[in-house]
Amino acid sequence: MKTKEAFSSFFRVVNNLFARKVNSRLKRRGQVVMDRFKSPRIQDDSHMLRTMTYGDLNGVRCGRDKKPDDATWSSYAYYAYGCDDPLITTAPSYETLGKTSEERQRAYRDMVRELMR
Repeated sequence: MKTKEAFSSFFRVVNNLFARKVNSRLKRRGQVVMDRFKSPRIQDDSHMLRTMTYGDLNGVRCGRDKKPDDATWSSYAYYAYGCDDPLITTAPSYETLGKTSEERQRAYRDMVRELMR
């Protein structure tokens, strides 16, 4: 999506479709998603890496996973161990973590480990 407005419009349509489906199933009316979708623009490499690690730790924070390695729906295995994942395109910010894939993987694991303390 090329503009912030296009992105917002897309999520408005998705929220409306979702609300219709939920309301139809539950035989109810009204809003389902109360707050507007918020997606701040990522400003730099540091912000991108914080966003990536935040997502990779969601399963741990909510109690579903004991450690990030347990996560099924996360990019952690891809970034921390180099596991193949056709759904992920390497973030350029990740490339700043080291010269070799081993250095980047170790740095990513260390970042996540530090956030778990």
